[in-house]
Amino acid sequence: MTARNVWDEGRWAHVDEVVFDFMTKYIFEHMTSLVPVCGKTVLELGAGTGRLSYLALKSGARKVTLVDSS
Repeated sequence: MTARNVWDEGRWAHVDEVVFDFMTKYIFEHMTSLVPVCGKTVLELGAGTGRLSYLALKSGARKVTLVDSS
């Protein structure tokens, strides 16, 4: 089975530049100041659109898994 990056399709596929709101950036910076994500596997619960997981991948996370009721 080949790993699939969900951002290669769908919502993020047609976005040239991704810009996030202040709160998303603040939460991600606070989270990664406590637990660095580079080279790690990340689980995002209540992921919504996956903004934090997207940032984790861009910051060097090895793999991310998103869970959301929608």
